[in-house]
Parts: sequence; structure tokens; C-alpha cells
Amino acid sequence: MVMFPHTAATPPLASHPLQRFAGSPPCPVSRTELRPGGLPSGAAGAYTAGLILGGRHTQMRFVILTALALAATFGGAAAAEPLSGRLAAIPYPLTLSKASSGAEVTRDAVLLTSLKGSDLYSPAKGPRADTAPRVTFAPKGDFIFSARVDRPHAADYEGGALVVYAGAERWVKLLFERINGTTNAVTSASAAPVSDGAYHVRVAPAMPAMWLKVARSGGSILLYTSADGADWQILRDVPLDEAIPVSVGFASQSPLGERYEAAFNDIRFDARKVQDYWQGR
Repeated sequence: MVMFPHTAATPPLASHPLQRFAGSPPCPVSRTELRPGGLPSGAAGAYTAGLILGGRHTQMRFVILTALALAATFGGAAAAEPLSGRLAAIPYPLTLSKASSGAEVTRDAVLLTSLKGSDLYSPAKGPRADTAPRVTFAPKGDFIFSARVDRPHAADYEGGALVVYAGAERWVKLLFERINGTTNAVTSASAAPVSDGAYHVRVAPAMPAMWLKVARSGGSILLYTSADGADWQILRDVPLDEAIPVSVGFASQSPLGERYEAAFNDIRFDARKVQDYWQGR
């Protein structure tokens, strides 16, 4: 597997599909190939790292996000409630955002359902969307947190994510999402308060899942992905003051589809600082 050791975020004004309407000029694309060797059984096709910029369904998605953001604005911030379920790997109680239409938590897995229009997105212009349901916990200090995320399968931009959430204007999202009718991708976004968008790895539809990892190490939030849960690739290093408390966990989004069930398993958590920067260990 060959990838760039680091992929920088794309500029906020050209990074997110909502900000590139039909007819806008194409943006430069930087990519490198990920070879299938070493991938789990059933993986097929070529894998591409870099930026994937697209604009399908953007106007429809903008309308949906506008309506949801206005509803959130007039209805107040999304509240949360404690969950009775616990994960064996997580030594903290779990909280469910009330934006969720349902969450199932077992000792080693999470199934989180999102409804149409759900998203976590903060554009430079236009209303903010903070409607993606989350199951989160509040770790203390440095940590390493990872999970296997099942592939999305239907509507554009649906997917499951790991999130680091410090408020509506400060968050980081690492997402395995569908970017068009035949392609999935590992992407990320960071808001401070405007969110950017980085499209890191394009994944063949036959790939059943990807592993995602987020880590807090001092003043950095580090993002990683893996095709097998063993060999990791660093994607981003996002600055975040280590004094800022965060909630960390799982999110599901379905901006265009009727609903989406994001499935997470192989969940791991270590309350320590990263020792191997490139692998997140």
C-alpha cells in the first residue's frame, strides 16, 4: 500500500461538495495509488489517496442542510442523554445525542441510525448543520481511539464517523462515506468554526469496511485510517488546545438518503499519548 505520509486539508472555500455547484471550474486533484496487496479477503480494485472533489446533488443537499440548520437554530442546541449501555473497551459512560433516531450498544459494537438531512458541517457562508447523531464519551487527557466502520451502501454522503467534539464551532470528524453511486472514501473535516474538507482515500465498493482512528496527543488531534486494522496511515494533524475538554465517539450521517445505519465494531481505546506518530500507536 503506497500513500502520501500526510494529506493536508483542502481550503475551506473549495473543499466541500456543497461549495462546488454545477458549472464551477475544476480544482486540481492530487492523488497516489493504493495497491490492493495486503488488503483483507474480498477487497478489490484500486485505491486512491488524495483529493476527490465532486459536486453531484449539491444544490439538493444545500436545501436540506439549510432547513435543518434553521430548525436547529430556532429549536436550540441538540441535547444529549445518558445511555445505559456500556462498551467493554471504553472506561467512560456513554451519551446519546437526541438527534438520533436510534442507537444499539453492545459490549463490543455500536449501531447508530441517522435520518434524512443529518450532517455535521459548518460552511463559510450559509447555515451550520449539527444534526448528525452521536454516541460519545468524555475522556481525560491523551487517548487513542479506533473502530472498524462498515462501508456505506446507498445514498451519496452517508456514512459512519469517529468524532472529537468540543462544541458546535469546534470539532473534528473522520468519516467513511459514499461520495457517489459507485465510490466510497475516507474523508475528514475540521471546524474552527468554519469546517474544511479533506478527501483522503478512495475505496472500491467491494471493500466491506475501513478502520478509523483518532488520537489526542498534547495539542494535536491525529487522524488515521487502515484497510486491515493493523497497518495505519496518518491522514491529518489538527491543532486543538489540550486544555479544551472534548467528547469523543461515533456519528452517523445521511444528508440525502432516507436513513442510514452506521455500524462500528472492533472498538479500541487506550488512555495514553501516541508514541509512534506515523502509526498512531
